[in-house]
Amino acid sequence: ATGPFGIAGTINIVLRKAQRKASSSMRGNVRTEGGKKGVDLTWSSASVSDDFSHTFTLSRWRRLSTSHGRHVQASERPGTGAVREYEGEAHARGLYESLIASSVLAWTLDAKHTLTISPEIARIKSNNDSEEQRRWMSGLGSLANQTSKTPTNSLYLPLLWNWRIDPDSSLAVRLVASGSRSHSRL
Repeated sequence: ATGPFGIAGTINIVLRKAQRKASSSMRGNVRTEGGKKGVDLTWSSASVSDDFSHTFTLSRWRRLSTSHGRHVQASERPGTGAVREYEGEAHARGLYESLIASSVLAWTLDAKHTLTISPEIARIKSNNDSEEQRRWMSGLGSLANQTSKTPTNSLYLPLLWNWRIDPDSSLAVRLVASGSRSHSRL
């Protein structure tokens, strides 16, 4: 047909079964953030078939930090002006590490029902050591050391059920169970 009411086009109908597809990737980075060196490594895997798909990710991150500082404590006394009381140095070293595993598993039970679970488990650890030294003008001195270790474990288990009632409406129900545990030691 031609003219103002003309219609043109192509309709392709492809009848074939979906192929199972899989992929994997690995990424690593070495970086500096504000002068602090860090390393991360991530591995991902994914697979899709007719009624099941999954993705899996494993990520490792590590950052070292250091800081150094000098300070002077002075006070003002009537008639004498500012008087230096003490001076000192502070040094701190820290290590931050994380290991996180996450996944998405999806099952198509039938044309109307899909079930998805997305677990994630993590371990995060922070270790810090600091040292402060003070020298008073009277000749006395002090040295203070502080060490802290803080591991944190967490688990997240969301479950999603999706029901397609008809082409225009659906119902989704999500159930989430999660928890974390942290232990701090000074």
